[in-house]
Parts: sequence; C-alpha cells; structure tokens
Amino acid sequence: MTDNASRKLTTRRQQAIARREQILSTALGLFGRQGYAGTTTRQIAQSAGITEGLIFRYFPTKASILHAIAKERDVVAKAFASIFENSNELPASAVLERIAVTWMTLTRGEIDFMSMLISEGQINPAVQDILHGSIEGAVNGLAAFLAARVQAGEIRANVPLHSAAANFFAALLFFFITHRRLADAQWNEQARSFIPELLDTWLHGTQAVLNDHCTISDQGGTHDFG
Repeated sequence: MTDNASRKLTTRRQQAIARREQILSTALGLFGRQGYAGTTTRQIAQSAGITEGLIFRYFPTKASILHAIAKERDVVAKAFASIFENSNELPASAVLERIAVTWMTLTRGEIDFMSMLISEGQINPAVQDILHGSIEGAVNGLAAFLAARVQAGEIRANVPLHSAAANFFAALLFFFITHRRLADAQWNEQARSFIPELLDTWLHGTQAVLNDHCTISDQGGTHDFG
C-alpha cells in the first residue's frame, strides 16, 4: 500500500469514527430530552444532519445505539471502579466523600445520559438492565470496600454491608433525580451542603468508634460539580 493510499485509509477511518461519535452524541441528547421510546432513528438523522440510511451503516437498530451509549458513556461506573481499586487502605470517610464528589461532578456532566437511564429504565427492559447493572456494580464495589474497613475495625461487624452500600447510592441517586433541573450554581450550592450531611448521617450509623481519625472533612464545601 502506498503512502498516499495509507493516508486516505487513515482519513476515512477518522471520518468514520467522528461520524459514529456524532450519531451517538446526537442520539444521547434526544434520548435524554424526549426519551428512548419517543425518539426515532429518523429524528436522530435529522438532528445530526445526515440520512437515516447512514445511521444503519453504523448501527443496525436503535437498540444497538442505546447499548453503545451505555457501554461507552458510563463514565460514572468506570470512575467508581477506579476509586475502589485504589482505596483499600483509606478510611471510609475519605472514600465515601470521593465517591460523592465524583457522582456530583460526573452526573452533572452526563445529565442527558443519566436522565435517559432513569426515565427509560422504568419502562424499557433493555435500559432497565443497563441501569441495574451499573448500580449493582457500584453497590458491590462499595460493599467489598466496606468489608475491608470492617476488618480494619473502622466499621461495625454487624452492619449489613450490601444494604448499607445500596442506601448510600440511593441517596446520591435521589439527589440527582430531585435536583437535575437546577442551574449549575444552584446544583453546586445544594451539593456542597448535601455531601457532608450524607457522610455524617451514614458514618454515624456504621462506625464502630468515632474519633479524630474518622471525622468528616468539610471539603464538600470547596468542590465545583458543574
């Protein structure tokens, strides 16, 4: 293959990658605003400024678009997995605060994706599977971390770890659902108040002994989440 032919092939690949990303981004915006069921491939094509037939060159069905979005855009789950991987020796207060701050930052940045998962997950089995898989992965990761903190003597041995982890994420999810329509400034203000309150409530219910090592930091008041 000549250098010229190689350059043309590379350019075509780059164009294909860019087009695929354009389709995913356009679909995500529409799914978030008007729902998965309420969005057609024709609408996606019109919004992206392309033909409907071009969409099917990249994705055979609308469902395949959804699954590609879920697989590639679920930055929240990936961020949590990274936190759990690198937090075995850290106290629960520090890790839970990091989780909460990460949630506030990333869900704000991926509001269309999160809104689509939550709204469509109530009625669409495919979306429901994606949402439940993402939540269950995060809950299991946190429960495993908490088990290590039980061994370290920081958390009571009789705490139901899976339920405790699920309750923590339920509170974060509830915050997103009830505050997602706020402007950025209001979101930030509410999140700064909510994080230390959540940590204080959760840790007072699980810690074996509260001491200076386990106190809640006030860093929730310094973060920007928008």
